[in-house]
Amino acid sequence: MEDNGMSHSRTLRVERLTRDAFAPFGDVI
Repeated sequence: MEDNGMSHSRTLRVERLTRDAFAPFGDVI
């Protein structure tokens, strides 16, 4: 289950980075 937890944290990290990357376009989308 630790592997699953790490994968989940990694996904959240990528999602957060993606959100920051597209932040300027947030209002458009």
